[in-house]
Amino acid sequence: MYDLKKISLHDAINLAVAMSGKSREEIGAEMGWSPAVTRRIFTIDNYWPSLPSIPKLCSVLGNTIIIDWLAEQSEEYFDDKQVPTTTPETLIKDLGGLFKEIGDVATQGNEALEDGKLTTIEARRIIKELYDVIKKAMHMIGGLRKV
Repeated sequence: MYDLKKISLHDAINLAVAMSGKSREEIGAEMGWSPAVTRRIFTIDNYWPSLPSIPKLCSVLGNTIIIDWLAEQSEEYFDDKQVPTTTPETLIKDLGGLFKEIGDVATQGNEALEDGKLTTIEARRIIKELYDVIKKAMHMIGGLRKV
């Protein structure tokens, strides 16, 4: 995916906007922001969406890049002990969890294909499940790097 630890919030927002396929004006309108607020949020100014608006913004954007950026940035403040070293036992458990997440992707994909059409809602559900796979895989990588 992207190394979100190495980019600024402004760049993360721009990435999220680019991945959305929408214009800044469309996003601002869906968020209920005035054109002036929309311009300020999407410029280099130190002016950001409010914390309570982030979930809606991610929904409008159709991705969780901003939330993922926040999580990545906060990792440096966590104690390294929070990600345990992988053992053979935890590897088996983690693989089971990863396979479960992959199964969830397959389930959503099969449901989407039942009528032969792929809707925006179905695509977003599949993307959400794929993010779960990525998160589980990244957790596993963190534990394996400590071996």
